[in-house]
Amino acid sequence: MKKKLLALVAFVMLIISTGTSQISFVHLTTLGNTNGHITTLTNADLTTSASALLFITQQFGKYNTHQVGVWHNGQRWTIYNEDKSPLVSDTYFGVLQVPAAANAYVHTATTGNISSNSTFLDNAYCNNKPNAIIMVTQNFKQVYNTSPIGVWYSNGRWAIFNQDMKAMPQNATFNVWILNPGAVNGFSFNAYANKHTVTTATKNNNALNHISSLGITSSKSIVLATQNWGSSGPYNKHHHGVWWDGSKWTVFNQDRVAMPNGAGFNIITLTPKPVEVTPSETIDPDAYYRITSYWQGAGKSLDIVNDGTNDHPWLGDSGPYSGQFWKLTPVGGGYYRLTTQWLGTGKSLDIINDGKNNQPVMSNSENYSGQLWKLTPLPGGFYRLTTQWLGDGKSLDVINDGTNNQVWLSNSADVSGQYWKLTRL
Repeated sequence: MKKKLLALVAFVMLIISTGTSQISFVHLTTLGNTNGHITTLTNADLTTSASALLFITQQFGKYNTHQVGVWHNGQRWTIYNEDKSPLVSDTYFGVLQVPAAANAYVHTATTGNISSNSTFLDNAYCNNKPNAIIMVTQNFKQVYNTSPIGVWYSNGRWAIFNQDMKAMPQNATFNVWILNPGAVNGFSFNAYANKHTVTTATKNNNALNHISSLGITSSKSIVLATQNWGSSGPYNKHHHGVWWDGSKWTVFNQDRVAMPNGAGFNIITLTPKPVEVTPSETIDPDAYYRITSYWQGAGKSLDIVNDGTNDHPWLGDSGPYSGQFWKLTPVGGGYYRLTTQWLGTGKSLDIINDGKNNQPVMSNSENYSGQLWKLTPLPGGFYRLTTQWLGDGKSLDVINDGTNNQVWLSNSADVSGQYWKLTRL
């Protein structure tokens, strides 16, 4: 699995809400929002109330073989590793906030409802309903629980259980959301609940048999998953996550251990309804702008390598550097010429005409179609950058090679490396 594939999805940021009650977005851990095993959720639309119900699932960006939960630190909501192992940067989480209701509440494990590794629910929305879709996220109040969790059904009751058979800690607390299979009504985005069962056919291939395809084909979706043992198993004693593999969503075991056939997952799919996109602002031809991608974030800016030839664009660490100060000069027809404060108007962002025609370069400013760039507005205040020469089918992108600092023209797609933000300087 390549890091970019999940990062590509992260641009979605489904900051879609009705009031402050329903919000869905992707959270990315960074050095700025993460301290040890805890990352703080900084989404402006997320409530700061400790009574909110948050549900999370890790998306692939980095492997994280630890049980995760949510915790309100007195001021804001956070995500944390239950065993206190550090959360590394570039770890992604799908996050959903829902209002408290009769079918959405905090469950506490007590001596009265604990049996061995399980804590049993008692709720009219799921009692005697073996097909209920139950989503669970640990919500720290007093007790850590480091085990991978799931839900199971027995004798008319659903329970939350530890997959590794360890005893359920007394006073462990869980956010619980009980749904019927099918469309989830009352949301400002499209929501759908179902149970996924792992089979030989859903696994990607023998080399990647820790991955199971969910059949969800919209990269804009946010997918949440809770393991569902049902009434007959089997166990899948591993921490899980979800991954966009470039064409579809999948669920996977974080430790890359093979996923057993018959393993079940309750899935919630959240997809934005179509919205009209308009430019975030009018571009000022006399101003300079910093250009960053959603994938790499504000810490990496479009820059020019200072190597003597000074003609190679790349993503450098953001700073007060004139090679990162870009001027966008309108040239007619909705196109712009991109120049830097460092090299001046005599050098323009261009594409090398070498047959491959995918390598950006700073070349002498001329009336060439490779130097004429179109900015197409995208959701979230981002833009797609294409040239008149290669057309809308080729977009400025970031190469996913591990260093993730080289830019090129690649096939236009709904990917975060092609989502560019202009920040006026």
